Amino acid sequence: MWFKDEGIFYFLIFGSLLIIMQKCEIKFKLLYLFGIIFLIFAQHYLQKNVIGIYGFSTEFLSQKVINQILDIKIIIYKAILITKHMLTAFLKYPLWIIIIFSLIFLKIYKQDYLKYLFYALILNFLFVFAIYLNDPSPINNASTDELLYEFVLSVTLDRVIFQTSGFYILLFLSILNNTSLVSKKNN
Repeated sequence: MWFKDEGIFYFLIFGSLLIIMQKCEIKFKLLYLFGIIFLIFAQHYLQKNVIGIYGFSTEFLSQKVINQILDIKIIIYKAILITKHMLTAFLKYPLWIIIIFSLIFLKIYKQDYLKYLFYALILNFLFVFAIYLNDPSPINNASTDELLYEFVLSVTLDRVIFQTSGFYILLFLSILNNTSLVSKKNN
């Protein structure tokens, strides 16, 4: 787990999903879950007492955010902008095009690790939407607020999408592995 705000959430997403999908007794799942929680508290302790930095850059579910969540026009507007910038990031990094095509061509339901990657990808995208919908930046139909929000999206969403792309390259490698196995059988 790295010392960035989103690192905690990625650690929770990937670690918890791995625990849920494991085929083991419930006591081992609880032990692993306790390990994840322990590591998060250890990170919190290190950040607060050793490094001297702690806290998220924005407050979760502040009054501003709650007001925006209750305004359906703002939610739709933000969702459209988030989707637009996610698609732009996918095109900017061709690795994502390979990952998406890999998902289409693989039979996800047959292999557990592919199911894990597929579910992690869905949770990853939901996490990205949740974070950017939770952004308390004011959007009051004022063009400067909208431009600032879109600028923040274009810079930060690009980084968030890129930093997780390497995790999903396993999907493409699985296709390469499957095609090499098929070609060996045919020879």
